[in-house]
Amino acid sequence: MRYSLEIEKLKQIGVLDAPENTEWIAYIDESGDPGINFSAGSSKYLVYGIVLVKKQNVAKSRQIINRARQKFNLPYPRVKELKFKKSKPNQREFILNELIREPELKIGYLLYRKHAILTTTQLYKDENARYNFPLKLIVQAINRELGNQRNLEIVIDGRDIVRNKAVEDYLRSRRYLEDDRFYFTSLTFGNSSDERMLQLADFVAGAIYQNYENKKEQYKNIIFNHCFMKYNFPFGKGNKVTAENTQLQINK
Repeated sequence: MRYSLEIEKLKQIGVLDAPENTEWIAYIDESGDPGINFSAGSSKYLVYGIVLVKKQNVAKSRQIINRARQKFNLPYPRVKELKFKKSKPNQREFILNELIREPELKIGYLLYRKHAILTTTQLYKDENARYNFPLKLIVQAINRELGNQRNLEIVIDGRDIVRNKAVEDYLRSRRYLEDDRFYFTSLTFGNSSDERMLQLADFVAGAIYQNYENKKEQYKNIIFNHCFMKYNFPFGKGNKVTAENTQLQINK
């Protein structure tokens, strides 16, 4: 092909996607909100839940949601989507236990301690920055887990079209400017009502969120020891918010 070498080069440097190189897919959903107006009801915490799976095992992993629907009589379309927030305790516990029993899955989370952000920082002043920067940390951590093999696809729950554009611009610019730790083969925004893997990521996020926001630890206790990534950001009360002084914990 006339332009094949040029296209391949653009893929290598991160200008173009390379979905043919995808081996792993990270599904990311969040629980909480990115707001910082706490007196008006903004949550103190925003939790990103991550479900990481080999591309060849996605179909099998989606069966967790199918089994939950069957067990608890939650047929589609009467119940269009299984969400942690709307599920009963026994339904939450069933899905979380199914997650940790699935050997093909890796799960993790980033706990965003919004109330610890200093008011003088860009993260406090810019909502896009508050949402985007943790995603950068997540992508770097996942690539580290996978050995920086340039084989990671990212799927994010895409409910907010305006925010999606800001996220896409940010992540793609980071992919081009930075090294293999931030590389991804493609980035898409999924609809969690259609994508069962995003529903599973929601349950991971919800389990951690309930522990910190509402002091209900039983769900976190199910998955905590099985998480490959446990990330508190920013770490420590009153710390300056930078990538260098956050605390990243990766379980091998």
